[in-house]
Amino acid sequence: MIALHRHASDHPMNLCTHITSQEISIPYLQFPELEALGMIHHVFSTRLGGSSRGIFESMNLSFTRGDRTEDVRENYHRIASLMEAPEDQFVLSMQTHTTNIRTVTSQDAGMGLTKPLTYQDVDGLITNVPGLVLSIFAADCTPLLFVDPVHHAIGASHAG
Repeated sequence: MIALHRHASDHPMNLCTHITSQEISIPYLQFPELEALGMIHHVFSTRLGGSSRGIFESMNLSFTRGDRTEDVRENYHRIASLMEAPEDQFVLSMQTHTTNIRTVTSQDAGMGLTKPLTYQDVDGLITNVPGLVLSIFAADCTPLLFVDPVHHAIGASHAG
């Protein structure tokens, strides 16, 4: 996920932990070199720190796998808190292992989280709109992050 959050360190990749007001620990990964650019804030979530139960335990962020909707929404609420970003600024992909990329605008804010998706078959998202949270899912595939400092644009894609 790409999001609004800042954390600095000297290591190539950091495992960080955020404690919410409910004292819930949310582990996440971050690349300090991307943060140092000053134009991108990003978080790679893990499966830990969420409210899902059973086979979806714990930080399930998919509405399409059979998990309880209220648990997935709570998980997004926790991620939004971690990233200090409003949930209505998230834009979710609809991954189907394609090469399709969607250019995201301010009208896409909330797509897949606070309002229904109007697209499908999208494995990557790009934008030059500040404040939008591009959300992709990786599981056993590779997440790719792109930063274009010349055009002040960012991208996130699922590769696999």
